Amino acid sequence: MSALDTGNGIPDAIRAKAFDAFVTENESRSPGKGTGLGLYVVRRCAELIGASVGFANTAPTPYVTEVDVRIPLELA
Repeated sequence: MSALDTGNGIPDAIRAKAFDAFVTENESRSPGKGTGLGLYVVRRCAELIGASVGFANTAPTPYVTEVDVRIPLELA
């Protein structure tokens, strides 16, 4: 299963930690810019059912980011 996004994308500088809690592109965490919990919640939910998440190497045009949720066949 994949989720696609047409937003700004995930900068390379934070991709390795993007699924951690409170990681955002905006270090000041200005109001309205997000809390950095969305991808953390996705990863945590996936882990609880034995699945995993990660970024696809490339997203199809016009999308910028593709997140893959990998669910083992025995769970599907």
